[in-house]
Amino acid sequence: MEYIEYQDPKAFLSATQFVLEENEALHGLMFGISLRLVENPFHYGTQPYLATIASRRKLELIALMTPPYKLQIASLNNKSTQAIDLLASELHKGDWHVPTVIAVEEIAKHFESEWNRLTGRQSEYGMRQRIYELRVVEHHDYPSGSFRQATMDDLNCAAMWENSFHVTW
Repeated sequence: MEYIEYQDPKAFLSATQFVLEENEALHGLMFGISLRLVENPFHYGTQPYLATIASRRKLELIALMTPPYKLQIASLNNKSTQAIDLLASELHKGDWHVPTVIAVEEIAKHFESEWNRLTGRQSEYGMRQRIYELRVVEHHDYPSGSFRQATMDDLNCAAMWENSFHVTW
């Protein structure tokens, strides 16, 4: 496996952009931060951690962290535990502080296990998140009418709508 740690965000983005764009719903956060780092490498205040791991010239894993924020891991081969182990090892060798991990659950759990083994620490479970992707736009017929400036006569209706908005079912 070939581990590359990048000091230059442009070189990192050049190596990863095609993969990040390929599945933007999953990698959009990493892609957006990478674009911002190209504009200003110290936008988040410190030197970012930017790394890739490849095997046989095929990208296996992309990692990005802008301390003190979370480590993001994009694993392109969810069965590549070697790449995750190598990432944890390199982060540990580089004395990087990893506060939290954002990754697909299986990848995050494997990284957590390896990181805990290397550091001798125990981690805490954080938050499960989901990603939603809009694939189809459904067009609906809208009622006739037009916009107008609200008046005091609309106050009761607007208050009822606002209260209804906060009701949980």
